[in-house]
Amino acid sequence: MPHRELLTESQRLSLQAPASDERGLVRHYTLSAEDLTLINRRRGDPNRLGFALMLCYLHFPGRILQQGEQPPAALCAFVAEQLGVDVECFGDYAERDQTRREHVLEIETALGLRPLTRALYRELAAWLLPLFNPPRATPFGLMTPLIVAALIAIAMAGLRKPAPHGAAAAA
Repeated sequence: MPHRELLTESQRLSLQAPASDERGLVRHYTLSAEDLTLINRRRGDPNRLGFALMLCYLHFPGRILQQGEQPPAALCAFVAEQLGVDVECFGDYAERDQTRREHVLEIETALGLRPLTRALYRELAAWLLPLFNPPRATPFGLMTPLIVAALIAIAMAGLRKPAPHGAAAAA
């Protein structure tokens, strides 16, 4: 059976994108003392910056920075400035994929996050779908309020959001 798309590509991207405007950077990515303690356990500027950016992505938009994904330049610069490191060192982050995976697990543990499993997804769908039956048309489309409600419920339950469409599901 073909996979049914609930969101347009632009809607999906807007829900998965990190903040890149000044207000969003300050709101979502100002590092706390706890964040800095966790970050400063890393050895080397590339690992500190990469770990910090991974932490930022898990804070907002609530997903993993994918392998090979380049965060917005404004976000990299904002975080690098807080750490006192050269933004260019991000290019050397996680030369081993295992490093990135270990960082994801450590951050998820520190933040109390867990992956959204298929069983949890089904439980969430069973809870939300009756609330939107029949679907209601909105200026954003039929399913957008349902998707937004699901993302809010995922965040409130301490779950990591699924990988962006087309990205690998594993950390």
